[in-house]
Amino acid sequence: EVDLTAGYTYEHYSVYVSDTFIGQTTDPSTGQPLELSVWRNYGNASIYRLGVAWQVLPVLELRAGGLHDRSGVNPAYYNPSLPDSTAWAGSLGLGWDVMKDLSINAAFFNAWFDTLNSVPAASTATLDNASSFPGQFGNWAWIASVGVNWKWDPQATQAKAN
Repeated sequence: EVDLTAGYTYEHYSVYVSDTFIGQTTDPSTGQPLELSVWRNYGNASIYRLGVAWQVLPVLELRAGGLHDRSGVNPAYYNPSLPDSTAWAGSLGLGWDVMKDLSINAAFFNAWFDTLNSVPAASTATLDNASSFPGQFGNWAWIASVGVNWKWDPQATQAKAN
Protein backbone atom coordinates (compact mmCIF):
# COMPACT_ATOMS: atom_id res chain seq x y z
CA GLU A 1 0.00 0.00 0.00
CA VAL A 2 1.23 3.50 -0.88
CA ASP A 3 -0.05 6.71 0.73
CA LEU A 4 0.62 10.03 -0.96
CA THR A 5 0.23 13.34 0.86
CA ALA A 6 0.47 16.88 -0.50
CA GLY A 7 0.18 20.14 1.36
CA TYR A 8 0.31 23.88 0.92
CA THR A 9 0.72 26.56 3.59
CA TYR A 10 0.32 30.29 3.08
CA GLU A 11 2.09 32.36 5.73
CA HIS A 12 0.89 35.94 6.19
CA TYR A 13 4.28 37.20 7.37
CA SER A 14 3.80 40.70 5.95
CA VAL A 15 2.45 41.68 9.38
CA TYR A 16 5.88 40.85 10.86
CA VAL A 17 7.49 44.28 10.90
CA SER A 18 9.91 44.12 13.83
CA ASP A 19 10.94 42.55 17.11
CA THR A 20 10.82 45.31 19.72
CA PHE A 21 12.44 44.88 23.11
CA ILE A 22 11.60 47.30 25.93
CA GLY A 23 14.05 47.18 28.81
CA GLN A 24 13.89 48.11 32.47
CA THR A 25 16.77 50.58 32.13
CA THR A 26 16.03 54.24 31.41
CA ASP A 27 17.44 55.79 28.23
CA PRO A 28 19.26 58.90 29.51
CA SER A 29 18.61 60.81 26.27
CA THR A 30 14.81 60.40 26.42
CA GLY A 31 14.02 59.55 30.06
CA GLN A 32 11.95 56.62 28.73
CA PRO A 33 12.62 52.88 29.10
CA LEU A 34 15.38 51.73 26.74
CA GLU A 35 13.81 50.36 23.54
CA LEU A 36 15.47 48.37 20.76
CA SER A 37 13.81 47.30 17.50
CA VAL A 38 15.19 44.70 15.11
CA TRP A 39 13.41 45.43 11.85
CA ARG A 40 12.15 42.47 9.80
CA ASN A 41 9.68 43.88 7.22
CA TYR A 42 8.84 40.39 6.00
CA GLY A 43 6.78 39.61 2.91
CA ASN A 44 4.29 36.74 2.71
CA ALA A 45 5.52 33.18 2.19
CA SER A 46 4.37 29.79 0.84
CA ILE A 47 5.38 26.21 1.61
CA TYR A 48 4.70 23.30 -0.76
CA ARG A 49 5.00 19.75 0.65
CA LEU A 50 4.86 16.26 -0.81
CA GLY A 51 5.22 12.98 1.07
CA VAL A 52 4.90 9.29 0.39
CA ALA A 53 4.65 6.26 2.68
CA TRP A 54 5.01 2.71 1.37
CA GLN A 55 3.92 -0.30 3.43
CA VAL A 56 6.60 -2.71 2.20
CA LEU A 57 5.66 -5.48 4.64
CA PRO A 58 2.90 -5.69 7.24
CA VAL A 59 5.51 -4.67 9.86
CA LEU A 60 7.65 -2.26 7.80
CA GLU A 61 6.81 1.16 6.33
CA LEU A 62 9.23 3.34 4.35
CA ARG A 63 8.65 7.11 4.15
CA ALA A 64 10.03 10.00 2.08
CA GLY A 65 9.09 13.63 1.69
CA GLY A 66 10.16 16.96 0.35
CA LEU A 67 9.26 20.61 0.60
CA HIS A 68 9.94 23.97 -0.95
CA ASP A 69 9.66 26.99 1.35
CA ARG A 70 9.42 30.34 -0.44
CA SER A 71 10.50 32.56 2.43
CA GLY A 72 9.16 36.03 3.16
CA VAL A 73 12.50 37.29 4.47
CA ASN A 74 13.45 40.77 3.26
CA PRO A 75 17.21 40.89 2.45
CA ALA A 76 17.27 44.65 3.08
CA TYR A 77 16.45 44.00 6.78
CA TYR A 78 18.22 40.67 7.30
CA ASN A 79 19.54 39.86 10.75
CA PRO A 80 21.02 36.42 11.57
CA SER A 81 19.16 36.34 14.90
CA LEU A 82 16.40 34.80 12.77
CA PRO A 83 18.17 32.85 9.99
CA ASP A 84 15.85 32.41 7.07
CA SER A 85 15.77 32.24 3.30
CA THR A 86 14.03 30.23 0.61
CA ALA A 87 14.74 26.54 1.18
CA TRP A 88 14.44 23.03 -0.23
CA ALA A 89 14.24 20.09 2.17
CA GLY A 90 13.95 16.33 2.05
CA SER A 91 13.40 13.53 4.52
CA LEU A 92 13.65 9.75 4.70
CA GLY A 93 12.24 7.51 7.38
CA LEU A 94 10.99 4.10 8.35
CA GLY A 95 8.73 2.48 10.89
CA TRP A 96 9.04 -1.09 12.12
CA ASP A 97 6.37 -2.82 14.20
CA VAL A 98 8.50 -5.01 16.44
CA MET A 99 5.45 -6.61 18.09
CA LYS A 100 1.75 -5.85 18.65
CA ASP A 101 2.16 -2.69 20.80
CA LEU A 102 5.82 -1.82 20.21
CA SER A 103 7.30 0.01 17.22
CA ILE A 104 10.54 1.75 16.33
CA ASN A 105 10.63 4.76 14.02
CA ALA A 106 13.63 6.59 12.57
CA ALA A 107 13.92 9.60 10.30
CA PHE A 108 16.47 11.96 8.76
CA PHE A 109 15.62 15.48 7.56
CA ASN A 110 17.94 17.82 5.64
CA ALA A 111 17.26 21.41 4.52
CA TRP A 112 19.27 23.49 2.06
CA PHE A 113 18.69 27.24 2.23
CA ASP A 114 19.31 29.50 -0.75
CA THR A 115 22.19 31.92 -0.36
CA LEU A 116 20.83 35.23 0.89
CA ASN A 117 22.59 38.40 -0.28
CA SER A 118 21.86 41.16 2.22
CA VAL A 119 22.33 44.82 1.34
CA PRO A 120 20.78 46.77 4.24
CA ALA A 121 18.23 49.46 3.47
CA ALA A 122 19.29 52.93 4.52
CA SER A 123 18.14 54.17 7.91
CA THR A 124 15.60 56.98 7.96
CA ALA A 125 14.41 59.44 10.59
CA THR A 126 11.71 56.96 11.67
CA LEU A 127 13.54 53.66 11.08
CA ASP A 128 17.02 52.84 12.40
CA ASN A 129 18.20 49.90 10.29
CA ALA A 130 21.50 49.48 12.19
CA SER A 131 20.50 45.92 13.21
CA SER A 132 20.68 44.64 9.60
CA PHE A 133 23.75 42.64 8.62
CA PRO A 134 25.31 43.13 5.19
CA GLY A 135 26.79 40.07 3.56
CA GLN A 136 26.17 36.74 1.97
CA PHE A 137 24.54 34.09 4.15
CA GLY A 138 24.17 30.38 3.44
CA ASN A 139 22.44 28.05 5.88
CA TRP A 140 21.64 24.37 6.11
CA ALA A 141 20.14 22.18 8.78
CA TRP A 142 19.64 18.51 9.49
CA ILE A 143 17.74 16.54 12.09
CA ALA A 144 18.00 12.83 12.86
CA SER A 145 15.58 11.06 15.17
CA VAL A 146 14.81 7.62 16.55
CA GLY A 147 11.70 6.87 18.55
CA VAL A 148 10.52 3.82 20.47
CA ASN A 149 6.72 3.79 20.71
CA TRP A 150 4.72 1.72 23.17
CA LYS A 151 0.93 1.70 22.74
CA TRP A 152 -0.88 1.38 26.04
CA ASP A 153 -4.59 1.80 26.56
CA PRO A 154 -5.45 1.52 30.26
CA GLN A 155 -9.20 1.52 29.50
CA ALA A 156 -8.81 -1.54 27.24
CA THR A 157 -6.80 -3.28 29.99
CA GLN A 158 -9.52 -2.49 32.55
CA ALA A 159 -12.28 -3.68 30.18
CA LYS A 160 -10.53 -7.05 29.79
CA ALA A 161 -10.31 -7.41 33.58
CA ASN A 162 -14.07 -6.86 33.99
